[in-house]
Amino acid sequence: MSNFWRNEIKEGYYDKILINGLDQNKGIQANWHNITFQKVKSYLKEGTKHLDYACGSGSLIGIYSEASSVGYDISKNKLLMRKRSMAIKEIFIL
Repeated sequence: MSNFWRNEIKEGYYDKILINGLDQNKGIQANWHNITFQKVKSYLKEGTKHLDYACGSGSLIGIYSEASSVGYDISKNKLLMRKRSMAIKEIFIL
């Protein structure tokens, strides 16, 4: 199995695309993320729990969701990055 997802995509890559694209009101990928996350968020009610499988850096959990969320990803670096940036108290690395 290749380590592409662990080594080739720099820490924070997807968050930067999302935030920069939204700030500049451009970027198909940033807008796709925003539209998708807004749609998913409409299903995540406060007080509910959900699993974000293949969460990457956890943008959905960290930026959009008010629900109790659990994120899972194969990239330890992306999970640790989210923990630092969002002050997440617990993180479990498999």
